[in-house]
Amino acid sequence: MILKHAKLMFGHPKTFREFVYYSQLTQAEAVGMAVTGHRLDAPRCMGTLYWQLNDCWPAPTWSSIDHYWNKKALHYRITQDYQDVAVLSSVNVEGIESYHLINDTPEKFTCVVQMKVTDLTGKTLCEKEFTHEFDGAKSTKLSTPCFTGELRNKNCVVRFVWNDAQGNAHDRTFSRLPSSRSQADRKDINIVLLSADQEKKTATIKIENSKYVHHFWLFSDEVGVQFSENFIDLLPGEHLIEIQFDELPVLSDFDFMWM
Repeated sequence: MILKHAKLMFGHPKTFREFVYYSQLTQAEAVGMAVTGHRLDAPRCMGTLYWQLNDCWPAPTWSSIDHYWNKKALHYRITQDYQDVAVLSSVNVEGIESYHLINDTPEKFTCVVQMKVTDLTGKTLCEKEFTHEFDGAKSTKLSTPCFTGELRNKNCVVRFVWNDAQGNAHDRTFSRLPSSRSQADRKDINIVLLSADQEKKTATIKIENSKYVHHFWLFSDEVGVQFSENFIDLLPGEHLIEIQFDELPVLSDFDFMWM
């Protein structure tokens, strides 16, 4: 079933590694869509859990964390889908995407949402700010006038930044890719392992990309390496991912895949 839908969404995997990559993206999309649908269906649906969290042995399963405690694409996505105050994306039967601000807390507060739309080179196309007064759990659809006219069928990246009841800032990025695009080659992407703190078991990896990168997956052959974020969309520039490790890794331990 995973392979069937992976083929529909991403094409036929040419290698086993590519199948592992496609299968994770398919799993993340399937469960993420379900959780989003359930949350937006409140009060008809007032809670949802997904199966399953982890694995007690190495196996191809629906878990979001594998036997070695590696977080799959699903775990990174579901962390955002389950935020108490979140921006979620849904697609209707005509394939039109919409964005929703949802609050699952009983708090009364003012939520300010900033939306920035850029093309795949990072050029700003549109900016908008929303203000919503929450008084308990509720969701609201965000008006998106940016996606009309010429921008309707233009590839772009949409970034939202908002606050919760405690004033903590959150952000989330969505990619809208209705048109064909030129994909980055390996020469367009470079990773650098920055200085590591052996005592704290932490380090930083810098990603340098000259072209837009979709669903960037960074992974390590060294067991015990955990990534602060992964399976992300990267506009051209420099990006930092924090890692934690058991044994100090070297750059050759890492590799990456993308679309």
